[in-house]
This record gives sequence, C-alpha cells and structure tokens, in this order.
Amino acid sequence: MAENEETEEGTEVPQTKILQDLMQKFSKAEDAKEIQEAFNKILEEMGTGENGEKPYQILSQKTEFHKVIELRKTFEAKLNSNDYKKEGKEACKGRQALVVGAGPCGLRAAIELAFLGFRVTVVEKRDTFSRNSILQLWTFLVEDLKSIGFRVLFPKFGVSERNHISIRRLQIVLMKLALLLGVEIQIGVEFEDVKEPKKKDKGWTACVKPANHPVSKFEFEFLIIASGQQSKQLTDVGFSWVNIERALAIAIAANFKNKKKTEDLDQEDIGGLSVMNTLEIFNELKDKKDADIENIFYLRDETHYFVMTGKRENLLKRGVLKKDTGKKSLLNKDNIDREELKKFVKDVANHCTKEKIDLEFTQWANGEDDVAIFEFTSRSHAKEAALVKEPKGKKKLLMGLVGDSLKQPFWPEGVGIAHGFFSVYDTAWMAYEWYSKELTEEKVLANRKHTYTCLKAMTKDSLSAIREYRIDPFKRYAQYRAIKNQEEADEKKDKEEKEKDKKTKKEKNNKKVAEDGEAEKKKEKSKGKFRLRFWKKKEKKASSAENIAVDQTDNDKKKDAGEFKRERFHSLRKSFRRMRSGSRREKKDKNKKIQEDTGDKEAENDVAHQQRFSAVVSTSEGENADSKNQEIDVTVQVHESTDEM
Repeated sequence: MAENEETEEGTEVPQTKILQDLMQKFSKAEDAKEIQEAFNKILEEMGTGENGEKPYQILSQKTEFHKVIELRKTFEAKLNSNDYKKEGKEACKGRQALVVGAGPCGLRAAIELAFLGFRVTVVEKRDTFSRNSILQLWTFLVEDLKSIGFRVLFPKFGVSERNHISIRRLQIVLMKLALLLGVEIQIGVEFEDVKEPKKKDKGWTACVKPANHPVSKFEFEFLIIASGQQSKQLTDVGFSWVNIERALAIAIAANFKNKKKTEDLDQEDIGGLSVMNTLEIFNELKDKKDADIENIFYLRDETHYFVMTGKRENLLKRGVLKKDTGKKSLLNKDNIDREELKKFVKDVANHCTKEKIDLEFTQWANGEDDVAIFEFTSRSHAKEAALVKEPKGKKKLLMGLVGDSLKQPFWPEGVGIAHGFFSVYDTAWMAYEWYSKELTEEKVLANRKHTYTCLKAMTKDSLSAIREYRIDPFKRYAQYRAIKNQEEADEKKDKEEKEKDKKTKKEKNNKKVAEDGEAEKKKEKSKGKFRLRFWKKKEKKASSAENIAVDQTDNDKKKDAGEFKRERFHSLRKSFRRMRSGSRREKKDKNKKIQEDTGDKEAENDVAHQQRFSAVVSTSEGENADSKNQEIDVTVQVHESTDEM
C-alpha cells in the first residue's frame, strides 16, 4: 500500500490516519483469518524497521493511536521488569523457536519467548477459533494477562468479579498481542515431526502439512508443543504418557448464545455444585426433568456455558446413549443420539436458569450445535516435561511441553488453564536458564523436573502473593522454594565441608611440609655428621694407613739396615776369620817381618782398615744408638782383634 492514499475529493490521507484505521480493524477482528489479514495490511502500510524493531515499535513511531501508545508502555514495562537478567535476555536474543499450537497456552508461550528475545514462529492446523467453552481464571491469571496488555485490546476484561473468559476470546486477544510483538503465526499448517539438521551449523526444521509450506524451511533450536493431550506428534518427537484409570465418568458440555438481554445479564454463575453438597437441586432436576446428574458448573460470559456429569443409567433411559456397549465403546459417535443429548442439556439449563432465557446453541466451525459428550475416566500426564535431542556433531534441540500436552486437566477441579499457564512460565524459565548458560544443562533439566513435580501438586489453596508471580518458579511454588533452599543449604554445607577439608588438608600439608623439613634437616644433619664421621674416619684411616706405611717404611728401613748390618757384620767376621785362619806362626812371622820392614806401617794399615769399615756402616740412614753402639763395639772388637794379632 502506498504511504498515503487519496480520498474521492483528491486530498491526501496522512499515513498516521491510515494506520489508525487499520489498527481499528485489527482490534475488532474476531477470527484467526480476519486477524491475520488485518495485520498483514498494517505491515504492508508501515513497512519494516531499519534496526529490527518489533511491529509495535514501528507503529508507535508512525501513529499516535491510543491503543498503540498504551501497548508500547505496557510492553516496555514488561521488558524492563526484573523477570529476566540482562545477560539472560542477551543470550536468548535472536534464537529461533517453534511453537506447535495456537491455543491459549501456545500463544502465551510465544509471547513470553518474544519478551525473552526469541524469534518465534507458531503453527496451528485450524484456521478458525471456535472453542466457546468458558475458562474460570484464578486471580494470578487475570494479573498476568493485564501485565502483557490484554485489557488494551479487550477493555471488558477484569473489570468485574467475574474472572472468566471464553477460550475463543482468549485466543483472539493473545494472537493480536503476539503479532504486535513480532511473532509469526501460520494458520492452516499442521505439524507432523522434527527433521534433524544435515549440517552441524544448521538448525532443526519441521515436517508439516502442506509439505511445501514456507514454514518447513524455518530453522529452530527450541520447540514447544502445545497441541493438546496425547497427540501423535508427542510420540513422534519422543515424549511418552502415563495414564491413570478411574471409574467411568461421563461429562457433557454445551454453550448457548448470550443475547445480552436483561434476562441473560441477570443470570448468576453456578460455581461447581455437587450432589453431595446441594442435594436439593439435583433431586429437583431428577423429579422435574428426569435428569440425574452428579455435578454442574455454569458460567455466563460471551455464552452461557454449562458442564455437567451424567449417570450412565439415566442417559440410557433418556435415549442419549443408544446401547450399554461397555466402557470402551459407550461414547462412540454411532452410540450417541445428538438430538436426545441436546434435549437433555436444555432440560438441565432451563432448570438452572429458571427458564427465563431463550436457549439457543452456539455453533462450531463446521456448523454443528456446540454440545459434546465425553468421558474423563482416565487422567493422563507426560512422563517428562522436557527432552533434548542430541545428534552427534550437530545442534541440540531443546523441547518442552505446555498446557494439555503436558498434563490433562480434571475439569471439576478448575485447574486446567491455571496449570497450563504455569507450565508456560516453567518452560520459558527453562529456556532462559538453558541459553543463559549460568547452569549446566543437567541442572537446568533437573530444575524443570522439580517444577513439573510442583505443578502436579498445585492447587488454588496453595497459592500466595499472586500479584508478585513471575516466570521464576521460586516465587510461585512453595515446594520449589523448599527444594532450592534445601539444595542451597546442602551446597553451603558441602562448600563448608570442602573448605574445612581443604583447610585440614592444607594444615596437614603444612604440618607434613614442616615435618618433612625437620626430617630433612635431621637427615642433612645426620648426613653431615655421617660425612664428618666418614671423613674423620677416612682421614683417620688414611692417617693410620699413612702412619702404618711410615712405620712400615721405617720398620722396613730399620729391618733393611739391620740385615745389612748383620750381613756386613757376618761378611766382616768371615773376612776376619779367613784372615785368622792361617797359621798363627806364619802370621806372626809375617807381621813381625812387616813390622820390622815397615816400622809403623801396621798402625797405618789398622787406621785405614778402621776408616774403611766405618764408611761402610755409616751408609745406613737413621741408624739408632744401638747401631752406633754396635759400630763402636765392632770398632772396639776390630781393635781388640788387631791387638790380639
């Protein structure tokens, strides 16, 4: 569409006026197709933002339409709240998520992910919103819807004490809010299964009908399934269910048009009457209308909504059930007479409204009257609230269940939508924890398991401080707080024990180091002493060896000197003996002759002989006094021998 249009008179219409008119049509749209078409026209007129702005941000820059301004303020307040840390939002920003199912829980999940920063796509197989059943809202649900701008687009909401709304109206308003936040919604598209990425840098994709729809190329890393209880898709992606069988219970639900007449507006709600508490009403119904029921629930909103539980015998008697075929096939379509069923429901509704209103059924999308009979004999819930697909070497896929896909509601308790929205908060919180990476993946999944356990035990009476509820489960579940406080206490205790062990270990190490140091010192000291002793011993040994060697040398010398002396002595003795061996007479004669011839020559020979003998003896070093004495003795003996000669 051009930026400006021209009227019949030729004057230009400002873009702000065009957008305001388009927003009016968008606000008044009453079905999925109409909403989608009106929004596409808004996008075409205003264009896309330059910096990835959300549609509501672009609108607020180009028009001053009061609803747009109010929505911007509401959205900004939500975005700037303390629900999420800045770091967590940054971690989620730009990540892609696929939500299966555009029911109240699926759309609310898409909105929460959009606030987190995800790029979200929703697929819904229906192309119209036709569920007129009325939901009774707990106070926290009213406050939650107000906080995301619900009243801006539906001003009647939350004004009176009648905290209830039709599923259809809830879907209509939530779809509009989601689109303005940038969520892409594809209606008439059925999800079948997930397709593993072919490359490690690629995301997961969905198998859908029609197969060639553009959404089949949308890559995502987070999947939320909100398609209803025990759908085939749950099994295909890996989830499983637990069924708890009960005694047969037959429920009947019907919607009548609220024509907004005085009689319609005068009707008071009947909030869950049971035969045990108000026997009189049920007896009257049985007596006057031949309608034997056990419970009844009536709410007046955009329709007159009735839910009741009938008795098998009475329904067979009234012809609503054709045959008593047994539990499994009792409520098969071919065993139900719808005309008799409508008569039965009208009898009950007329009695409850005192026959003051003109009862006319609303219609489903296929044109049939809005009345249904079903059994709630079994109660089912998923075994796991979350799963992770981890193909080797490729991106992981985090998957979560919300609403009836997680836990089948037991309508007499009135907790269906409350549990559904709580499961949305829990799943969004799981995604926040998973992608912010403040915790390990195992811890995130363990926390989701805790919140699922808490959800199963949640009742209206267990809630408190409901206006402070956020997606953080710590504020919503007393049981979760107890679990986390216990974990915190255990972690603190473990930390203290670890610190204590660390300190003890450190002290032991220090003590050991000190002991080792002392031991080392002692060892070194001992080594020193040993070395000293060793060297002293070695030195002593060396000294002793040296002394022994010296002594040995001295002894050897002494021995050698003694032997030499003895040998020389014996040699000399032999010489002397030879000298004396001749006849004394010859010797005497010879000596006399010599004396006579030479005169004093004998004396000279004696002196020379003495000198020669002394020279030989004096060659030994270090001879002792004994040797000298021996020499003297020898000399003396020589002299004596000479004299004798």
